[in-house]
Amino acid sequence: MFTITKLEPENESIRLEFAPGGKQEHLQLELRYKDMERFIGGQAYFYHQTIKVMQREGLFYANIPMKQLLQESGIVLKSDQLIWLAVVSDGKDYPINGSEEVSHFNMPLSNSLEVASSTNKKNEMNFKLCVRNPAVTIKVNPGPAGATFQLSTPETLEKRLFLRKRVNKDAGIHSESYRMPHMPEGYRFEQSLLNPDYFKEEVTIFDFCMESKVDGVSIESFAKVQGGDVFRTHAFHFQNKSYTGELYQTKKGNLALKVTRKYNKIKIKRIEEIRPDVYKVILPSKLAGKAGLYRYHKVKYVSSQDGYTEFKNLELFHDGEDNSYLLLDLKTLFGEIDTNYEQRYRILIQTWDGSFYKAGLEDKLEVCHPLDRNEVWLEGEKVLNLFVRNKQSSHMKVGVLGSCYSRSHFNSVSNFYNNKDYKMIFKVGYSHFWPSVISMVSEPVPFDKRMLEDASERKAAEIKNELNKSIIPDLKEAAVDYLLIDFYVDAIHGVRMYENGAAIGVNPSVRSTGFYRNEVLKTTRQIDSRSPDFFSIWMKACDEFIARIQQFLPQERMVLNTGGLIDRYYDKNREVKSFIDEKIISQKELIYYNSTWDRMNHYFLARAPRAKVIDMKKYGYIGDVLHPSPFGPHHYESAYYRSLTGELARIVTFDKARENTRFTL
Repeated sequence: MFTITKLEPENESIRLEFAPGGKQEHLQLELRYKDMERFIGGQAYFYHQTIKVMQREGLFYANIPMKQLLQESGIVLKSDQLIWLAVVSDGKDYPINGSEEVSHFNMPLSNSLEVASSTNKKNEMNFKLCVRNPAVTIKVNPGPAGATFQLSTPETLEKRLFLRKRVNKDAGIHSESYRMPHMPEGYRFEQSLLNPDYFKEEVTIFDFCMESKVDGVSIESFAKVQGGDVFRTHAFHFQNKSYTGELYQTKKGNLALKVTRKYNKIKIKRIEEIRPDVYKVILPSKLAGKAGLYRYHKVKYVSSQDGYTEFKNLELFHDGEDNSYLLLDLKTLFGEIDTNYEQRYRILIQTWDGSFYKAGLEDKLEVCHPLDRNEVWLEGEKVLNLFVRNKQSSHMKVGVLGSCYSRSHFNSVSNFYNNKDYKMIFKVGYSHFWPSVISMVSEPVPFDKRMLEDASERKAAEIKNELNKSIIPDLKEAAVDYLLIDFYVDAIHGVRMYENGAAIGVNPSVRSTGFYRNEVLKTTRQIDSRSPDFFSIWMKACDEFIARIQQFLPQERMVLNTGGLIDRYYDKNREVKSFIDEKIISQKELIYYNSTWDRMNHYFLARAPRAKVIDMKKYGYIGDVLHPSPFGPHHYESAYYRSLTGELARIVTFDKARENTRFTL
């Protein structure tokens, strides 16, 4: 450990002196830029810079040219940025402690930026870059197919205008970016400039963001609409009639672009049962394109919107009456599904011109078709819906691949969880904490046991399983009856990925090691839902995960715990408080993470429709400041965990009843 003895700001630099307390050979000072955008614990940083450490009269000192370092880094500051300090010696890192003799300081670096020193709860010294976003306003000149823009910013600023695509429509967190071209009349936007691949969601939102360079340091801010309430919305049309565009002003006065996918209706001419289990859906005209059966769900969060995930393709046939028709073989489509929840599907058709249609109804329909394992309902008033409902719905040795959401209810010791009854029904045959789907199916990561010298025996064993990718083989060997899973790690934390594609899940055991801080963070890149290629990587991994698991465990024995972060909690006086009001998490982050998680859940269920589901959100459980693990929106009150056991027991009971076998414990 090292202790600050002197801290002086001078001429946009900082002179730092510290007394020895640890190893004193081959010292370097590292400035580690905390990853401010991700909900992630531990010493996670996205960038680091190394400063030479010198020695004189028994003290160490370093000169930190803060403004010069920022200019050289090329980092774009979006909000206040925390920088950790660490002394690195022979591959090990040590924090620098504060002292009572050294006072904190604030030093301006420009009109938009200052640096301040502070200490955390452990008395470890760090720097904070305080950002004042420059005032950027944008004047909109709308046209029939887009608009041109003029920016109003201080003349000294270098500036670039970007369209930042939101990962989720209701949260201002972004993935892909498009730089707006600058022309004599100003920045110009036309819908033809956007890549159609951007519009994979039902609603896609772009924010207009300005990257400004002040004294060589880049700062990003949202562009506000000039004139305030004068501007409302401006609609324009895409060549593809299934999309509409709208420029609008957000509640905070920023300029944004919304692109919405439209589904026109093709009203079904008639539906005929042509043989047992097979229905012919006759459409009113001949269509050229493709059709599919899509899992339908409501995306709720801030603004409710229809959501669709592809389930199976349907072939479009043509008959002599100049009609197109579809065949719904209910037994083939749904016959093998055992379900403990209601599944809804819709028919969507995309014609070759890119237009989307949903199968509509002339009259109200309500038909029940019983199959061996479930009931399929064809019903609706304006749109044809296909519901798969259980006749009844699922036992004993359980495997768990998940987080506290799925593991902590198997705890009979803690007074908080207080779940002694689970052993009457369940035995945990295998459990792995915080696994990532991407990591589990990736290639092994070579490692030397010396990398894990600072980990306990239990944590080292977990990390070895993570690195050598033995989780799925170990689960197979355990021969469990059911597998309970959640996607907390991939939805919230993502993975670290090497250049060869091998991945490591960002779990607490890994993060607590010097191996993570000094090797993993420096040789891998962060991959999560902000990365443009993340969902394609995750979906491919999910497909492989399902395929590997069902080699030894049928889909109907997989149980998805949908999870989700919460916005309220009980304080020590049992009063309900808000994580958002207390600034433990922002509403933007809450929406973003839950939307990401929800998207993963729906994809998994579209690929594994026979899997069971536990959705605890419907019971309204909230958090609790008394939770024994780190307090936050990812940990629930005590009753949640006991109820989760009950939900799993209900699945087992229904399955045993269906199998018509004797229930034994």
